[in-house]
Amino acid sequence: MERQQATQAAELQGTPGSVSRIIALPDAWPDSLDFRRPWHLWVFLRKTLMRRLEKVRLPEGLSLRVPLPRYLLLEFHNLPNGNYSKKITHGYSTGFDIAMQGEMQRGRALLADVFRGCQRVLDVGCGAGASTAALKQVGVPEVTGLDASPYLLEHAGQRYPELDFLQGLAEDTRLVSGDYDGISACFLFHELPPRYGDAALNEFNRLLQPGGKLAILEPAAEQYNGKSWALFRK
Repeated sequence: MERQQATQAAELQGTPGSVSRIIALPDAWPDSLDFRRPWHLWVFLRKTLMRRLEKVRLPEGLSLRVPLPRYLLLEFHNLPNGNYSKKITHGYSTGFDIAMQGEMQRGRALLADVFRGCQRVLDVGCGAGASTAALKQVGVPEVTGLDASPYLLEHAGQRYPELDFLQGLAEDTRLVSGDYDGISACFLFHELPPRYGDAALNEFNRLLQPGGKLAILEPAAEQYNGKSWALFRK
């Protein structure tokens, strides 16, 4: 009965993947930037280089399955409007793997390998879907990617139309208890304030079946503690 009720709710709110495939997302303010225009370029560079973090401005008409808490409404990694625009999330999601020089592909493959033999895995903080696709590649029959940003999920749905994606929060998924035998979290926890990280672990415990698997991939210690120039040179 609980699973049936959850399915009916999903049909009302949009099935997994519908954020990227059915709902047309409204443009956010960075989507109007034209980098050929000096003032627009200056707005972008001022945000990314001068570390002036401001509140995210969600566009009018943006539909969310789960409302965003306050910590997600502060600009992420100096990105203009954080993860809430089409243009900036596209650039970030494509440029990140390039900057990581192949390490993310190897890391995702190691993470996904943990779930061989699992039947139903939730990929939390899936971003643009590369970690979700890695889970499918190791043979997991049912994989769902979950992320707070519908804009990242739009890119995920475009890149991996065969996969399911759902807007939601690590600490508040609103999914059925005990419905998964695996949960994957790729580069998620270092972005969560401590109390939200604790809440996410409690939520994962609720979602996992007895004996279910949880695997977490995070940046190496030197990425936290090393000097930027030394990391760049290395």
